[in-house]
Amino acid sequence: MVYRALSKPLEVLANNSGKPGSTLRDQVAESMSDSECGWIGWDASGGKIRDLREGAAPVLDPCGVAVGALEAAVSVAVTLLTVEGAVTLA
Repeated sequence: MVYRALSKPLEVLANNSGKPGSTLRDQVAESMSDSECGWIGWDASGGKIRDLREGAAPVLDPCGVAVGALEAAVSVAVTLLTVEGAVTLA
């Protein structure tokens, strides 16, 4: 579930660019497993899978935002799993 949530922005970006999102996601995952670099990704402006820190135009990743969102989501999930009930709006 976490993998799907983290890969969804790439899929949406690819679909908006006219590329098949799920295929591109699989290609990026394969490239990441073949490389020792942790910054492999798809450059939408160049249409290539590359090291996003290198090249003429490095891509800046707001990693802190993604990490904060993931931590908050996990915190909510843990809270819901440990309580016996939850109050929801109907």
